Amino acid sequence: MELSGGSLYVALCRLIWLAVLVQGSSSGTQVKHVTSTCRSLAEHASRERVVVQSLNKITGQWVSERCEVRPGPEFLLRSYKFQNDSRYTAHQYFYADPACSVPLYSVVSRGKLENIRDSWTIPGAAEVDYQLSQVTLTPYEERQTMVLERMINSTCPELVKSRWRSYSPYDIYNYVEVGSEGGDGIVVLDRDCTSVLYFSIHELQLIRIEQRHHHRRLKTELFLGDIHTDKTQRASYRPKGFQPPLVRTDSYGCHLCDKMKFTNELEPPRLRVKSVERGTVDGDWISTRCETRPNSIFVKRRLHFNLEDSTWHGFYSHFTDPLCAEPSFTLSASGTFTNEGPSAKVPGAREFKFSVTVMKIRPDTQTYANNLNAEPVGSCGIPGKWETGAFQDVQDTGGCTRLGVSVPYVEYEILKLETTHRSTELYLGQRPSDGAQPSSPSNRPTSFQPPLRKCLAEVEQKATVQDYSVDSGCACSVLSTYCAILALILSFATSR
Repeated sequence: MELSGGSLYVALCRLIWLAVLVQGSSSGTQVKHVTSTCRSLAEHASRERVVVQSLNKITGQWVSERCEVRPGPEFLLRSYKFQNDSRYTAHQYFYADPACSVPLYSVVSRGKLENIRDSWTIPGAAEVDYQLSQVTLTPYEERQTMVLERMINSTCPELVKSRWRSYSPYDIYNYVEVGSEGGDGIVVLDRDCTSVLYFSIHELQLIRIEQRHHHRRLKTELFLGDIHTDKTQRASYRPKGFQPPLVRTDSYGCHLCDKMKFTNELEPPRLRVKSVERGTVDGDWISTRCETRPNSIFVKRRLHFNLEDSTWHGFYSHFTDPLCAEPSFTLSASGTFTNEGPSAKVPGAREFKFSVTVMKIRPDTQTYANNLNAEPVGSCGIPGKWETGAFQDVQDTGGCTRLGVSVPYVEYEILKLETTHRSTELYLGQRPSDGAQPSSPSNRPTSFQPPLRKCLAEVEQKATVQDYSVDSGCACSVLSTYCAILALILSFATSR
């Protein structure tokens, strides 16, 4: 079928219009349409298929995903290797900065996992005993070498026989059982100089392995037990929650794996210092995964901050399982906040003061509603008025004794923002291991909970052109130049 000049003109004009749309979309011709994506982020997280794996899958190397912050604060990277015979080697690299770019020293522990059994408190987790055989301390920075030498000398003076040197490993713990000279009995060679460092590897006492599937991509994570927020309690503390997960080095999206794979105590990893990007807490933030807290508390958070009037509002959804599939109750809290300036202890963080003036609770199951209705009068809202899916204000009872929450109250917090190429993340302070509230500046946290992700604005690509019709040809301002040139070409062609 042949096209007339006018039909060809309209057809080519349509093609040019489509080309301009595509070009405008790729070159930034946009009209911003701000829409909250908290729901889409939550749906994205819920679509991830999480499979809990048995502990026989622990064989291999596992590394930190980022520079970790422990209470103190302490900045560290971890690299753990587990063998088929249950033996392990755990490298912990400690740094002077929150970017993990300036190594101070490393602690390498070796031993064996024993008596593995299912956890009674956290479904899918395993409780483990371990036999520690050796701990090696390697200082890096010269001043830190002198400090560590003095510390170890105060505990084990026989160990420090000469001046310590940087990048030289020193055994500070040994436990070896050997046969006696006559072949009868066992001789134990035992040395422990670790107490001065508050060293503990009790995190191996609670282990959980998760395999996350999303869009055919596989990521395997190793959760090890939490450490006590008070370092003086670490040696006697048995884990009740988890630290940030380690990632198996063959996982998709493991950005530090190549850097961490071949490092050792004589060649510690050094991460690049990220450029500081100023951000704001203003807006909405949401958990991107189920968060495990001590004593079998599983929670997802959503927070909103309004800088104009310095108010905040948070929803804390609690669940009975570590995948956050079985809801229990939701706590809503709101109040005001004050930015008190840069943190005196945690570089890159800021100190905040939060006031909680309103608190509401919503039972998400009939069982939990029945439990709240059975509470004594004056301890948690109005007994008999709790209904599934309905919030009840608990201000008149000063909070809820059953949940261990009170209102009004004040918390002294730290906040930190991190921006990556994909998202902006908000870190709030880690809760104390003993369950206490950070109700005074001296109790302000020095480490962080899992990050919340900012609910980003969506951008709709729209071409800034007007619609056209066949009758009017190309009646559009953006395409007028293209159409005029096309008209001259067709006119010249038809005249010939």
